[in-house]
Amino acid sequence: MNPLGKKKTVTFIVLPLLLLLALSPAHLAASTLTLAWDPNTEEDLAGYKIYYGTRSGDYDFVIDLGNITHRTVTNLEPETRYYFALTAYDNAGNESDFSWEVSAVAGGQLAVDFSSAGLYQYDGSSWSRLTSSNPQYLAVYNNKLVGDFGSAGLWEFDGTVWSKLTSSDADNTGNCMVAYGTSLVVDFGTAGLHQYDGSSWSRLTSSKPQYLAVYDGKLVGDFGSAGLWELDGSCWSKLTSSDADNTGNCLVGMRLN
Repeated sequence: MNPLGKKKTVTFIVLPLLLLLALSPAHLAASTLTLAWDPNTEEDLAGYKIYYGTRSGDYDFVIDLGNITHRTVTNLEPETRYYFALTAYDNAGNESDFSWEVSAVAGGQLAVDFSSAGLYQYDGSSWSRLTSSNPQYLAVYNNKLVGDFGSAGLWEFDGTVWSKLTSSDADNTGNCMVAYGTSLVVDFGTAGLHQYDGSSWSRLTSSKPQYLAVYDGKLVGDFGSAGLWELDGSCWSKLTSSDADNTGNCLVGMRLN
C-alpha cells in the first residue's frame, strides 16, 4: 500500500469471483458464504485478499488468504447482503486493484414455534427441536436466538445451550424485540424500552412503543399519539407526529440495492 492509502496497480489480473451460498450447521443464526476464483499465473504471486462488508464498495473486513483459490467466510448475519471484492499480491507485497464486486444475501436456519409441540429449527433439509417450551415471541441478535417465554422470562440460544437473560416478560402487543447493532432491544411495557448489550441492561426510554424497527443503523419506535421517533445510539429525534397503523408490521427497514 502506498502512503496515500490507494492500491498500487500491478500486472495481476484478478479473475471474476464465483459466489456460492452455504448454510452453517454450527449456529442457529450464523451464516456462511463460500467464494471461489480462477488462479493467477504470475510466477511471483504470493496470495490473495478478500475484502467484504454490508455496503457496496465500502469494506469493513479483510482476510489475507495466502495462495489459495477459495474461502468460506463465516459468522455472517443471516438475511443480510454482503459485498465482496478480491485482490492479489506479489512476494514484494504489491497489491492489485480490486476485482469487480459480487454480492449475496447470507443464509441461515429457520426457527419455528409449533405451539405445544415446541420450538424447532429447519436447516434447509431437516427439522430438529430446540426446546419443548412455547415462546411468545422470537428475535435474533448478535448470532443468537432469543425467546420470550412469558413468566419464565427471556432466554437466548447460542446454537448449543440456552441461557437466561432476565426473569422479566416482554410486552407482546407488537414486535417487542429487535436486534439493534450487536445488541437486543426489548419493550417491557410500562417498565419502558431497554437494551441488552450481551452482558447488562440499560433503559433507552420510559415510554412504551407500539412498534419497533431498525433502519440505517437507527432504532425507530412508533409511540402512538407521540409520533415516530428514531434513536441514533445517543439521542432520540422526532420523525413525524403521525401515528403508524399497528394492525400489521407497520415499520420495516429495507435496502433495495
